[in-house]
Amino acid sequence: MQKHAEEIKQFYQTQVGVNAARAIEKIVWQQCASIFGYYALELDDVVAEGGLLKNSMIAKTLVLKSEQPADVIAQAEALPFENDSIDLIVLPHSLDIADDPHQVLREVERCLVPDGYVIIIGFNLFSFYGLWHLLQKWRKRDSIWSQRFYSVGRIRDWCSLLGLDKIKVSYAAHLPPIQRVQRLLSMQWLGRFIEQRLRYSGGVYVMVAHKRIARLTPLRRRWVRPEHLIPGKITKPSIGMRKNG
Repeated sequence: MQKHAEEIKQFYQTQVGVNAARAIEKIVWQQCASIFGYYALELDDVVAEGGLLKNSMIAKTLVLKSEQPADVIAQAEALPFENDSIDLIVLPHSLDIADDPHQVLREVERCLVPDGYVIIIGFNLFSFYGLWHLLQKWRKRDSIWSQRFYSVGRIRDWCSLLGLDKIKVSYAAHLPPIQRVQRLLSMQWLGRFIEQRLRYSGGVYVMVAHKRIARLTPLRRRWVRPEHLIPGKITKPSIGMRKNG
């Protein structure tokens, strides 16, 4: 996991990655502008230098990694925080590189306060980045591009099952992850058309989900007749009964 985290960080230091990171930062900053609280957590600050939470409105921001340098050293699958303690958690490609992405999301849901937020950043399967991923996987090259990509629909379903709803998705990095191709397309109308008209085809998605608040309204009791419990007959009591005579 740490190896692929370093590879993703190296990608965002290339010219293609820098362009993508700027677009991601802009989206995250816009979302964070309306999120307030006491604690925010970012797992593996691989996208932006200094982290994506450097302009957050939340009082205390922490970076968690599996090794130094970090504010907290731990694994994403076992966050060392109490239940309902973090207001905002940012996952920059954490699900892309995790051995167990389901467990990462479960830990995120556990640590989020009611009404808290999670921002998930990942590679979009249905994009030029997804095509490049399939090519590298076909070539059997061991890199971040050969790892498994999860579709936005699947991540949305996982979040919904955990009670993370009000999901909003934005996209960035619409051009192919090849510098020469990006330079060529950015000078032509095709590049602008892709960014403006095919906005769902961005190479990176930024998903914002909201932790559902538990409802405290008691359910009304519904009485059930005994004959509805055992179709066709009612069980007769037998213990403690005496026969006359």
